[in-house]
Amino acid sequence: MAGDRDHEDKALSRVIFQNDDYILRYEGPDPATVSRVVVTFPDLIHPAGPDAEGWGAAFLRKRGAAVLSLTFRKANWFQSPGFFPALDAARAFIGPDVAVSAYGASMGGYSAILAAARLQADRVGALCPQFTVQQDIAPFERRYRAEAAEIGPFIHDVAGELREGVRYFVMHDPTHRIDAAHLALFPKPSGWRQMVLPGASHGVLPTLIEMRAIQQLFDLIMGHASANTLRQAARAGRRGSVRYLRRMGNLCTRAPRRRVGLETLIDLARARGLGKFVKRWSAELQNPSPVRLSGLSGPEEVIIHVGLPKTGTTTIQTYFARLAEGYRARGLDYPLRGAGSTPHHGWFGKGLLSGDLSELDATFDKAQCARMVLSDETIFNEALFAEEAVGDALRERLSGRKVRLIACLRDPSSWQKSFYKQAVQNRGRPRAAGSAAFWGRSERFDAFFTLPDMARLARVDDMLARLESLFGCPVETIELQPGMDIVPVFLERIGLTPAEPMIRLGANPSLSDLDAEIMRQANAQGAGEHGYMRQLIERLPDGIPADQLVSRMRPGRKNLLQNVGQRFDWAALRYKPNPPLRYEEVEFVARCDELRARAEVIAAALDASEQTS
Repeated sequence: MAGDRDHEDKALSRVIFQNDDYILRYEGPDPATVSRVVVTFPDLIHPAGPDAEGWGAAFLRKRGAAVLSLTFRKANWFQSPGFFPALDAARAFIGPDVAVSAYGASMGGYSAILAAARLQADRVGALCPQFTVQQDIAPFERRYRAEAAEIGPFIHDVAGELREGVRYFVMHDPTHRIDAAHLALFPKPSGWRQMVLPGASHGVLPTLIEMRAIQQLFDLIMGHASANTLRQAARAGRRGSVRYLRRMGNLCTRAPRRRVGLETLIDLARARGLGKFVKRWSAELQNPSPVRLSGLSGPEEVIIHVGLPKTGTTTIQTYFARLAEGYRARGLDYPLRGAGSTPHHGWFGKGLLSGDLSELDATFDKAQCARMVLSDETIFNEALFAEEAVGDALRERLSGRKVRLIACLRDPSSWQKSFYKQAVQNRGRPRAAGSAAFWGRSERFDAFFTLPDMARLARVDDMLARLESLFGCPVETIELQPGMDIVPVFLERIGLTPAEPMIRLGANPSLSDLDAEIMRQANAQGAGEHGYMRQLIERLPDGIPADQLVSRMRPGRKNLLQNVGQRFDWAALRYKPNPPLRYEEVEFVARCDELRARAEVIAAALDASEQTS
């Protein structure tokens, strides 16, 4: 330890620092003699105040560790301004040459991760940590809504405090849906080691105690043993844990495919004298609850392409749709929608938004192969709005199958620009639900990405974590590079070779920057004006005489061009910069003149057509 110390510094237990928010208490041998200090952080229900015992201190001190316990004056997920000053005081007391471990569970697990960088800790032990309780970031978290409302927006960014070089040992129960969703939100630096403890629910620490693996937990925190040592100890001791038996047995009763596992758990419960469990689970084997796991006779492996939008999705879909029959002969289903080989699949995302998964049920029921590929870029968008009950139903339907989620990514700046132009281009609907509310927008680029839902959608890492939580499995990513042919890359990722002949598709271009700005300004005039301008830009190609175009038009399109054309305010289209869209004023004016001339020609042809008819 650095600095001179008097006799009181060598006391077994004393407060070494306090401010308006936190108290630091040191317990252990003479601090000048230790090589490592464990800094502990309390969970939500731990007593507050200067007289409270340090969380985990008894467990650590019993085994000879030096402990520095941080105790709160108020439990608020450590969102107090005094948090980092308290950590600075802790590091100053410990000194520069002593190693530090940060340790906590639940809310304290979150804090241990948050504090590690400031403490210059090299090891973190975090048991079932939450990422946040803010409802806009973790809408699945419903256990602490009262606390979240009182705390408000978090003032500390745990993701920004993660560091390379720190070893994070994070233990949780993968069957605990909410805790697993929190873990999915954390960025994963290279030192991150996620350790699973099935059957623990949110009580990882008491479960480890029941499994008699608590010494191995201590050794891991202190750096004396590996994560694998703890895992093996927990596995060896799980048969003696009532918590493990109860949770895993109850889970098996809700999953008929786990019948053999339930029989094993009944035998273990009988050996432990847990007659209540034996009676209930045995009855469940005789008369299982009516749980529907749709499509168990369907595909064994489901590969789900979730987008992102504007990353070659249409190219992938068109490729598989055109060659669906050939791939089916090779053992891979690519279900088509409607008549013929329709490439666009928007049904899955709609099901996530509405909660109606009946079309997924029907798709599985009609499966002809053991493997299936599903592609729908709207999955990425609608995951933002899917209710937790939908996630429960979705995971139920996927249970027992091998599931792979694949997302195609572009660099953030180019993706945001492309997505913005799509939001301007697509037809908007008044009072639309879900991501359809993004379409037909008239905001400039910078304002568009301040919309709360759009800002969340643009945080791609958070959205991928949301997908992992929703589907209950990790997301694999493909990083798109300029000029990349997405089809062979996607095929290689899922273990396929291109079908012969390799079908090359035409481009699926988005609007030019210039046309996107003109359409944005048209959108500001109204939904009809959006459709009118889109017809002029996209649906009325040059080189075809106006009378021929009009003769091919359906009545609805004719009405749109006539009715909106009479009121469209061409004078409202004015040059305005909208970076990162790039265009010059002279180009803008010339393009508007060109479109207006086209509109006048079409209007004259429509009038002539009416007179003829």
